[in-house]
Amino acid sequence: AHFRRVQLLRARGDTRAAQEALEEAERAGGGSASVRAEQSRLREMARAERSRERELYSGIIQPSSNVKAADEAAERRARRGQLVETLALPVTGPLRALWWAAAALVSLLRRLLAVLLRLRPDGALEAVE
Repeated sequence: AHFRRVQLLRARGDTRAAQEALEEAERAGGGSASVRAEQSRLREMARAERSRERELYSGIIQPSSNVKAADEAAERRARRGQLVETLALPVTGPLRALWWAAAALVSLLRRLLAVLLRLRPDGALEAVE
């Protein structure tokens, strides 16, 4: 009788009451294979129900936990960063090229000074003649 009650409650979709009735059936009749199979079905139904509830209430109860909104916000920030970079390119592009040219010139001057000047054994600089 307990097991039939479990099946009826499961068919109605009342997983909590079905789980309680299944525990009563276990106490009354032991753990047969059909009881274990019914436990597994009820666990799967409970998981599916929790998943539906999470999906349904995810934006209502805890808006900060809404993964879609967080992903969309990150995508908007990335697009905004690309837009700023694109708009600033007429200024930053020439400045970047000027910086690279200055760095190359400094490197060239250092090499030239190293060739023109050489160190004496005592560590003093000596001009090349």
